Amino acid sequence: MDAQYKTDLDRVLAQIQPRSVLCLGAPCPESVRDYVAAAAGRLSRHLPEPPQTLAPFDLIVVAGLLERLDKPQGEHLLASLRDLHGGRFLLTLAVGPRPQQASQWDMAELLALGLVLVGRYPDDGGETHLYRYDLADYKTTPEWFNPRFWAHPERWDKDFW
Repeated sequence: MDAQYKTDLDRVLAQIQPRSVLCLGAPCPESVRDYVAAAAGRLSRHLPEPPQTLAPFDLIVVAGLLERLDKPQGEHLLASLRDLHGGRFLLTLAVGPRPQQASQWDMAELLALGLVLVGRYPDDGGETHLYRYDLADYKTTPEWFNPRFWAHPERWDKDFW
């Protein structure tokens, strides 16, 4: 991976500041290991395959795993990470035609699952993308969705339903 990947990963770690990190698939990237080692009390764990049950972690880093799973398994993994396991993860994914992969993913499919593209990095077989999902900034609350547009205090003592 190139230097820009490390820079982007360091930036994301500095923004999130997780106390516990789980790496699924490939071992934790060097940036994650350095981040965990930099302060006492931080924890990291590596699992080569997705487990049946998973304890909550502040951040989950998925690398080299989604390519080995077929599409339904991969979608299930991403949805469960998104909905059940803390709502915050990073995904490093090799894109482009690669015959050794069990599934091919394109950016539209990942964006449809709510992931945000952090960066693209050239490698020997095409490109590698870094995606981020964070429930805290997934969707901003629209302006119209507040009590100013829904509640009518001037009518509170006049109408009863």
